[in-house]
Amino acid sequence: MKSIIKKTAFSVFISFTVIFYFIIFENQNFIKYIDYKFYDAISFILKKDSKNESSNCVVVDIDEESMNVLGQWPWPRLVMANLIDKIGSYYPSIIGLDILFPNRDRTSPLEIERFYKDFFKININVSNVPEYMKDNDKIFASSLKRNGVVLPIYLSNKNFGGDCEDIIYPKKKVPPFFVNDPIKSAFMLCNYPILQKSVEDFGFLNVSIDEDGIFRRIPLFMEYKNFLIPSFPLSLLLSLDNLKIEGENRVSVLGHSIKMDDKSRVLLNFNSPIAKTISAVDILRGEADPELFKGKIVIVGSSAIGLYRSYMNDFHEKVSGIRIYTTMIDNILDNSLYVQPEYFKKLNIFIAFVFSLLISYFLFKRWYIMILSVFLGATFFSAASLIYMYDRNVYISIGYFWTPFVIYFFFVSLLFAVINHIEKRYFYKELAKSHSAALESITLVAAMRDDETGGHLIRTKNYIKLLAQYLYDKRLYRKYLNPKFIKLLYEAAPLHDIGKVGIPDHILKKRGPFTKEEYEIMKRHTILGKEMIEKAMKNYDKNEFLQIACSIAYHHHEKWDGSGYPQGLKGDEIPIEGQLMAIADVYDALISKRVYKDAYSYEDAEALIIKESGKAFNPVLVEAFKNLRYEFRKIGEKYKEKERRVAEDKKPIYSKA
Repeated sequence: MKSIIKKTAFSVFISFTVIFYFIIFENQNFIKYIDYKFYDAISFILKKDSKNESSNCVVVDIDEESMNVLGQWPWPRLVMANLIDKIGSYYPSIIGLDILFPNRDRTSPLEIERFYKDFFKININVSNVPEYMKDNDKIFASSLKRNGVVLPIYLSNKNFGGDCEDIIYPKKKVPPFFVNDPIKSAFMLCNYPILQKSVEDFGFLNVSIDEDGIFRRIPLFMEYKNFLIPSFPLSLLLSLDNLKIEGENRVSVLGHSIKMDDKSRVLLNFNSPIAKTISAVDILRGEADPELFKGKIVIVGSSAIGLYRSYMNDFHEKVSGIRIYTTMIDNILDNSLYVQPEYFKKLNIFIAFVFSLLISYFLFKRWYIMILSVFLGATFFSAASLIYMYDRNVYISIGYFWTPFVIYFFFVSLLFAVINHIEKRYFYKELAKSHSAALESITLVAAMRDDETGGHLIRTKNYIKLLAQYLYDKRLYRKYLNPKFIKLLYEAAPLHDIGKVGIPDHILKKRGPFTKEEYEIMKRHTILGKEMIEKAMKNYDKNEFLQIACSIAYHHHEKWDGSGYPQGLKGDEIPIEGQLMAIADVYDALISKRVYKDAYSYEDAEALIIKESGKAFNPVLVEAFKNLRYEFRKIGEKYKEKERRVAEDKKPIYSKA
């Protein structure tokens, strides 16, 4: 039967494990969030110093100072063309604009002429303006083309209403077959057509924000109309080199290999040099040092209010869009990008499941050392794998292993603690019962040597229970009395005279009165009883049953007025269990026949108990006894009758000759 129960319990537990991991597998949002935090902590703890002392990029900032000098945004594109030409004259590797220009420039002379004519019916003559200066967009487009500038676009599944149908795709466009599951976009927000058509390279500005609002990763490609569009920072590098496809989710540019996840995303490493920033107005004034730009990748953007985009990174720093793009470029050229392959997530959940099954098996085998070994081994192995792979720029999604495994281990540990507690309690309960039974047997032997019977033990424990319950119901001695304490009193009462085992027979069975010396020896049964039970208590930690039994054996001959023994305690110095046992023991001794006396009547016994109120007994307990005396009589009669029947059954049957 035990085997069947054990097998059933094991099957239930294994089923629970399977269901637990099935739920985890199907609902990974919670683990995903925890894994984000694992990555943040690990990237902070294990972050590497950049190999380069300076950034490969320079930022040209259309800042507040520039706007104070040249006016509010948007600037005339004639100014932007002048800015681009100035930068181009400093021989940078490539120039990129982190600003979208989706509409025509309304500050062009032709646009001003058209505006006044359409809205105010006023003709403004701009014929004196040279033809090449009448359209700012044409001037800007020429500058963009002349300097090989890379423009940004924005991809979305929301229709912006713009027209990008005739957009000229980069010459280096690539089909999406090498990316497993690229992020798809239905619509594109591009630049004003004349500007967009003037450039050969462009890339999207989109960044990827995780569900917890933190920026950690950016897609290198997004799919639009069955082609992959590169990100803005990648397009800057692709303007300098052709893209090489090295395999599934793997490309290289400028000799630097890039590993991506299934959606072509990479994790940025913000522990890289920060690009030097130059104010746009300094360049337009000719105050910038040309050497700062030579051979650098220059990104033009703005930190001005209204144009500035900011994100919170995994180091909990606020970073701009330009900082993200320069970091990505430096990471690629420094080989310090990280990747988080999708397959590690499912693999880690599966490994955690296997380890959890092992733990379940060891739990039911009671191989507790093996459980701890599996946990420590799994923790060490996973940590070592994490560090090894992170050093190779791969994050193995360790949160997908540690989160379910630790939760499961915590549950198993809790279950183990509960099972162990139940088993321990059951073991000690059974052991205590066995010990109690052994002590009761010894007590019965002592009682029989004293010409008492088992009835005395049964009656006294019923008296003490009746008296204690009455006091509890009357809300007396609530500091000590409670249902558990009363139950233990009932069980411990038979051990009150266990010390008589150590008293010699010639004293214990003496029919006449004791001599002074004999009485002193007899009084020692309280001390002997205490010592016997204390020895038993050494095997148990704070066993209440034995503590109460010890107190009863030691104190049941103490008297209220202090004339008792062995300590001569007075009043409430005597433990309540000793006071209760004193009344129960004396009452039963009075109504029972002994070798040295006849049995008292119930009335005489009751009168003697009442007479001793305030002397031998606690007056409160005596008052309770008075109210319960008829219940005491019933108990006395009930178990005396049983004794008589047992005695009759034991009489020998003689046959007449």
